[in-house]
Amino acid sequence: MYKKLLFFVFLFNACTIHALPLKLTDINNNTQQIDININSTGVKTLSVKENTYQGKIAFKAMPLINITQELPKTATLKFVASDGFSSLIPAETLFYSKATPYLAIEESHWPKSLRGDKTAGPFYLIWENAEAGQIKQEQWPYQITELVIQQDVKVQYKAIYPDYLSPKAQSGFELFINNCFVCHQLNQIGDAIIGPDLNQPMNPTDYFQAEALKIFIRDPKSVRQWKSMQMPSFDQETLTERDINALIQYLTEIKQ
Repeated sequence: MYKKLLFFVFLFNACTIHALPLKLTDINNNTQQIDININSTGVKTLSVKENTYQGKIAFKAMPLINITQELPKTATLKFVASDGFSSLIPAETLFYSKATPYLAIEESHWPKSLRGDKTAGPFYLIWENAEAGQIKQEQWPYQITELVIQQDVKVQYKAIYPDYLSPKAQSGFELFINNCFVCHQLNQIGDAIIGPDLNQPMNPTDYFQAEALKIFIRDPKSVRQWKSMQMPSFDQETLTERDINALIQYLTEIKQ
């Protein structure tokens, strides 16, 4: 089902422009480094509405499909960032929606607009027609250093998707993967290292009152703040009240 990854000649354009390395791991855990620069075939200039630079940059970007090929709908692509962020995006969203993903390439030095005086490079996932594709805020990963092709998340992470979950908790699992797993582990499963594990040694449903936990998920800074805090707030468009309730139901049931 999964085709062997091909590393095309266009990714190794012999020119004087500095090439940026990107690790690419296939479904069988075979990893290869590819080098990409702004003169690689398929790269174009693209201006999109995005939050990191507020649309002030015209990016040099390559269609993601040129790098990974079109993946089956059941696959998931993991974007690993240098800051510990790890984003899982279904192939169905990447290649079968109305939005088109591109990998923006840091051609010189982008502005240092991120926390810690850093840029979004070396690679930044950007989208054409993001609104039409219903692309969420966590699906714009930056500082990307590696792409990993995986199975469907419910198969890949079966250990945190047990059979006993209720329908409401199953919905909460999907919300957890999209909005929490990018920064947190669960039962020491996952790659993200920005935030704490959400079940070990304790689950947040054990040390938060129910209403306080809902408020914290919606707007963490309204509950507590610290200098290195990175957890964002989630507006109603990103997480509805029903979504938050489903997420908390998942956290509650996964304690078993």
